Formats: sequence, structure tokens, C-alpha cells
Amino acid sequence: MSHFSIIKTTVSQKSLLTRALDELKISYKEDENSNILIDLKFNKINNKIFFQWEKTHYNLVTDLETWENEKLINVFLQKILLRYHFLNVLSASTKASLLPKSIEFNEDKVKLVLETY
Repeated sequence: MSHFSIIKTTVSQKSLLTRALDELKISYKEDENSNILIDLKFNKINNKIFFQWEKTHYNLVTDLETWENEKLINVFLQKILLRYHFLNVLSASTKASLLPKSIEFNEDKVKLVLETY
């Protein structure tokens, strides 16, 4: 029996979320309610996972029973959130007349050096 779990996130901008998914090469589609459905197969199981719009932010909804290990969903979400927040900072810095001087991506962090122009 499936039981969906809701993981609260700080994701509020659909354009940045979909760009993060695109950059991570994660397939998705949007439905009529602004939900973002992720097409993900893991260990030959089609995992039900989507970002559900909640008026001001997205929550991640998934059936944790389909995941072999709960740590996998945490790593998956961490990669998406890292890219999302990086794009958010990059967007805000551009509006503040700052340009990236250097960018370094590691497994669990990003180093971004900005400069004025």
C-alpha cells in the first residue's frame, strides 16, 4: 500500500526549479495545477515523485516505500535544492550588478565568487 510523504521545501520560483531540473538532466512535466511531475526510474521501479504547488512554495511529495533507502531521496532532493539555490543567488546577484568571477561545483556545495562591473 502506498503512502505519500510530504517534504517541505523553500522552493518558491517555478522557473528556477525547472531550470535546475533541466541543468541536472532530470525529466519532468508540468500539470494544470503548476505541479512538477518528475519522471524517475530507480532500480526498475517507477518512483512517484513530484513538486506540489502550495500557493507560496513547492513541497516534494513521494512514496517513500518505492525508495530502497531513505537516504537516496535526501541526496536526490539535496542536489536539486543546491542547484535551485545557486540559480536563485545568481539571479539576485545579477540584479544587484554583480557578475560571477568563478564558480566551483562540488558534490554537496558550490563556491561562487562575484565581482562588480
